[in-house]
Amino acid sequence: MSKKGFTLLELIISIGIIATMGLFTTQAIRSAFKKRKKVQTQIERLAEVRSALNVIARDIRKAFHYQDINIAIYNAVQEERLKKKEEEKKKNSSANTETSPSTETSSTETFTPKKQRIVTQFLGGKDQISFTSLSYIRTQKDEMASDQAEVGYYLKDCKGRFNKSHKSQCLWRRISPVIDDNVEEGGKSMVLLENVSKFELKYLAPTNADHLEWKEEWYSNEKGDDSTKEKFPHAVEISLEVKDKNKKSHPISISRVVPIPFPNNEKYIPPSTTSSSSETTPQSGTSGGSNGP
Repeated sequence: MSKKGFTLLELIISIGIIATMGLFTTQAIRSAFKKRKKVQTQIERLAEVRSALNVIARDIRKAFHYQDINIAIYNAVQEERLKKKEEEKKKNSSANTETSPSTETSSTETFTPKKQRIVTQFLGGKDQISFTSLSYIRTQKDEMASDQAEVGYYLKDCKGRFNKSHKSQCLWRRISPVIDDNVEEGGKSMVLLENVSKFELKYLAPTNADHLEWKEEWYSNEKGDDSTKEKFPHAVEISLEVKDKNKKSHPISISRVVPIPFPNNEKYIPPSTTSSSSETTPQSGTSGGSNGP
């Protein structure tokens, strides 16, 4: 009986086909792992950017602008009292003029409003910001500190966490539990985010009801103008972008508008606004507080 089987040529062709299929399968698996790693890295970087934005947003939402309501009430009461006195003097003066024309009125009473010392500040530029906030968290038991703090964010180079030889532009967070005259110094700083290619800020100014203005700078101290001096913005727009220099990856960019629920600003009247049109200007806040946008 004759025995049938594979010839040597058939075996060589079969092995070649199997090897080719195995090569293609291996390449497909490697490509899938590379794509998975790339996507996972992007997800992790996106999570880092979002976490950083959440930290910044929390500090901004708790921005702390203190104004003594007792001083504001005292000044308002004194002004109202003087106003009523002036009205009574005018009535008495008109009555006395009818009976004795030579009678003269006495000198008017003056009132000097009390001024309060404001230690809370909000100083912001295009790529840095410093302000007072109620976001301090005590990390030690029985620490002699409240929730008041000075918070700042700025860009500065730093070394990599895992590769110390790698340097990049980083976003730093500074916090100090002591509020003093200089809100831009003091406290401790730590890296919040690495490989930051863009960190831009804009500030919403408390103007009239028909127009909202975004400013690139905000100074509540003596450097500010009428719309920012001794005032906090109603909201802050944050634009954050991360780009790894040593990797062929797309940048991750996120923007967010963070409102300040309690700016506690006095009513803002533009310099060109007359007394008749000022009645339409909304109360953006008094010494008792205000609501955000």
